[in-house]
Amino acid sequence: MRQLRALSCLTFSAAISLAFAGCGGSGSLPSNQVGAAVGSGAASDSKSHVDPPISASGTIASVGTNEFLLQTGSPHGYIHVYTNASTVFTGAKPFTGESVAVVGTGSWSTSIAASSVTQANSADPMNATGTIASVGTNVFLLQTGYPHGYIYVQTNASTKFSGARPFVGESVTVSGTGSWSTSITADTVTQTGAPSPTPVPSSSPTASPSSSPSFPPNGPNTVKIMRSEPGKFGLYQVFDEFNRNLITSPQSVADGPRYGIVWGARPGNAQSWKTNTSRLIATYYMPQETDISFRSWGGSGHDLAWWQANHPDWILYACDPSGTPTNTPAYIAQLPNNIPLDIHNPAVVDYQVRAAANYAIANKYNGLAFDEVLFYNVTGSALGTGYYGCGIYSNGTFIRRYNGQADSNWNNDTVAWVKAAHYILTSDATLAPHHIKMAVNHPAGNITDPNEQAILENTDADLDETGFSDYGNYHASYSLFKTTTDWMRFAQAHGAAPLVVNDYSQSAPLSPVQIEYSLATYMMGNEGGSGLFTGNANAYGAEQYLPQYETTLGRPCGDYYGDAKNPAIYYRSYARALVIVNGGSSVTQVARMPANHTYVDIMGRSISNPMTVASGDAFVLLTTNGCH
Repeated sequence: MRQLRALSCLTFSAAISLAFAGCGGSGSLPSNQVGAAVGSGAASDSKSHVDPPISASGTIASVGTNEFLLQTGSPHGYIHVYTNASTVFTGAKPFTGESVAVVGTGSWSTSIAASSVTQANSADPMNATGTIASVGTNVFLLQTGYPHGYIYVQTNASTKFSGARPFVGESVTVSGTGSWSTSITADTVTQTGAPSPTPVPSSSPTASPSSSPSFPPNGPNTVKIMRSEPGKFGLYQVFDEFNRNLITSPQSVADGPRYGIVWGARPGNAQSWKTNTSRLIATYYMPQETDISFRSWGGSGHDLAWWQANHPDWILYACDPSGTPTNTPAYIAQLPNNIPLDIHNPAVVDYQVRAAANYAIANKYNGLAFDEVLFYNVTGSALGTGYYGCGIYSNGTFIRRYNGQADSNWNNDTVAWVKAAHYILTSDATLAPHHIKMAVNHPAGNITDPNEQAILENTDADLDETGFSDYGNYHASYSLFKTTTDWMRFAQAHGAAPLVVNDYSQSAPLSPVQIEYSLATYMMGNEGGSGLFTGNANAYGAEQYLPQYETTLGRPCGDYYGDAKNPAIYYRSYARALVIVNGGSSVTQVARMPANHTYVDIMGRSISNPMTVASGDAFVLLTTNGCH
């Protein structure tokens, strides 16, 4: 099948609750975007509309006139709170670092007009140990390593210090109250050992990062494919034929050296891609939940009649929205030529992997691309809204496998499937000598989730179609940037090449701002083993090569790091560049570059120091001696 985009529009929106325009969705974004009609707590002009009541609690990240930015943690992240003369305050008036509870009207997708703001009297006790990455007024940024990474520590007149006052590079232990999703208000800060303080120029946004990245702390890049350098753009191609797009065989031969992987090389074209490069992985495509297509993509699978005659109890059947079993196979939308199979059955997994691998070997592929490897059950979607694959029939008796589209049993079977497939390809005496690489289509998730870790530890590459662009809906999606960046780094440390798709659901060519956002966000997480593909809604099946991909940023000076004063601004320094990203604030943030450098924007955009960076904007600033 050549239906990856259409499928992803269905499945990823459900799998990670992101609504996006490319699929005709109109749902709210997973984090917050300030509504233009709300300001200073003003009520709507419409007397017929009453905003719903809303409650929020968290830590104040910044304060303005009659407003403040509240960090509420997962799942909503940052939201703007507006106050006015009618707002009732209990405790101190809003200040940065204060923990508060807010009650008012509004919505998580816009903002809150507060009727009351109450200072929190207590929070959870916390202890954290790490290295101070940057210092501000009554606040510092602490790098604690895996699994929590960076966290802001707020200090006040009551904080007790043992040893030197906080400085960059100092190792400290903090005790106080707060939460990992917001910040710590410190009762004590104890020095545990550090070098002497090094003065930091006042124009520097934060301290220079550590020369040894520590989050995630899982060792260097171990990816065996997509080998490049951390300061270079690693590229891959999504399909070589899709809708009206076609990359010819001569073009594949000529341009193969540009790429590390081709996700879904059409039958008959795998060898063309590999002609001038021995390292390229040309993958054969099939969905993870089904048999190989019996009409397209080589036509090596079987139709429904064959399955009913030979393995009737391997067919996965659908339940209707009420959970009642049907007698209809759980077909996936737009996959009429793929019979849905029971991935709970180890014999099914063994058949699927061997069938795909044997076809690949016979047709000069050296990799497999398994689509729709999701923690969400999309089987049955062809039957209508709410239908899902739920079980099998054995000797006329229905045996239930799943109780809904979101079911932990499905997640467990998906993880078991990936582990089994990886084991078969790498351990079977017949298949292992061919070194068939395995790629999956699985969206970036929380790397503290054992299931997410298992996926990355048992595959060679993972394609993330949401990427940093979220199909063009990336503005003010605070959690998306950091989740994806940390996921990229974890994947590379565990041998899986993260293949980032920055797809903007528009027919128009990408703007310089969109291109630069893709370049900058990718370079925040690239450790030399990842891939990038950027384009508009019509990009699949055609090359999307940009001249900026030729630019080398040099070695990274360290990990990406945050700005203590502007919580959504992130930086990463390279020997020949400084990368800046507004990682999801719904408002413009200020970035300050180190002094004594000359900067040139990779897209030729104008720059200044300090510089305002709009929501969902980013810069790759070329310079010299960037690590100093």
